[in-house]
Amino acid sequence: MAGEEDVEAARVLARVVEAGLPPDGLLEMARISGQWLPALAQTVVRMVGEAFLRPGDSELDVARRYRAVAEELRPLLGQTLEHHLTQHLRQAIRSEVLSHSQIAGGRGSGVEPVAVAFADLSGFTRLGARVPADEVGRVAGRLAALAAAAVVPPVRPVKYLGDAAMLVSPDPAAMLDSLLRLCAAVDAERETLPPLHAGAAFGPAVPRAGDWFGHTVNLASRISGVARAGTVVGDSALREATASGYDWTRLPRHHLRGVPGRVDLHRLRGPRAEEGG
Repeated sequence: MAGEEDVEAARVLARVVEAGLPPDGLLEMARISGQWLPALAQTVVRMVGEAFLRPGDSELDVARRYRAVAEELRPLLGQTLEHHLTQHLRQAIRSEVLSHSQIAGGRGSGVEPVAVAFADLSGFTRLGARVPADEVGRVAGRLAALAAAAVVPPVRPVKYLGDAAMLVSPDPAAMLDSLLRLCAAVDAERETLPPLHAGAAFGPAVPRAGDWFGHTVNLASRISGVARAGTVVGDSALREATASGYDWTRLPRHHLRGVPGRVDLHRLRGPRAEEGG
């Protein structure tokens, strides 16, 4: 049965539709929020439990404490989420580049040329068989934290897949810089983290429902699967897009699962030293 909050939410949604936003787009937004909000809610509940539960608490004690914390923190968490959303909206607007044909046609971006990368922790599956689940979760969480610190706009994380992070950027050079920083950050914690390997590709991809799709995404994923620990490997399109600023080593051509023919691959050695100086 709908309560007052549900009725008010429906009224707000009606005003949004009246303002001109398409219902299909709003449904896509709802699907995305439905994917990440449950995980966020579970994280908040777990965090509250770790912070406020006491030894010897009864079920009634726990229920009362959760209720008190929820009533006090919900407005504060709402303001925090609103701030984060505003920051991401600003960055998305800065990153949105409309071509003349798109503007003339009155439509936003569809297929976009982007650099896509998958950065994985080597041996993460074997790690899960040797250590407790909470330690595996800590390792995955640490990768997400290091990735968030290493990437600089216009590079942005798309999603985290336990032992892997998917990144996307309209700027190939910025992507390479972020991957190098991330590899260095993981290597600096080699006593507690497995080494990182990354695969990247440059080409057309389509953003949908908070994710990216297309051959470039599939190619980057396959390349990450053949990259050795501690290395960043890219396709020829990525090398050509960054050839003037980075040193690459050509690798033997590879058969990649699901990709026709053999693929030219290149290992990133790092930024090219400036002449002179």
